[in-house]
Amino acid sequence: MVFRPSVGRLGSRHFPISTGWENETTLDELARQPQRSPLRQLNIISVAALARARLALARNEAQQALAALDQVYEIALQLSRGALLVKADVLKALALYELGRDDESRHCLVTAARKNVP
Repeated sequence: MVFRPSVGRLGSRHFPISTGWENETTLDELARQPQRSPLRQLNIISVAALARARLALARNEAQQALAALDQVYEIALQLSRGALLVKADVLKALALYELGRDDESRHCLVTAARKNVP
């Protein structure tokens, strides 16, 4: 089985892709603001990093997506968030595929599929 993502429909008139600059800036600003709860701070930072990774993939910037996912992995492991790890694995698989690193991409998908997340 060969993994070949199809993104043709995402850019159609039914699912337009915006640049996301406005939302990305707002999320990054929110992530920089100190929160009363360290847990809340980490959750906001992880959401912002996940959004940056998704936007980077939409812009065909796979290397930037991988950089953002490093932060997601760090927080997901720190907080023991399996669902966040699965999301990061799937996005990492897409980024690696875009970079032509098919074996690593496949490994990320297998890793995501094997995680026991409810």
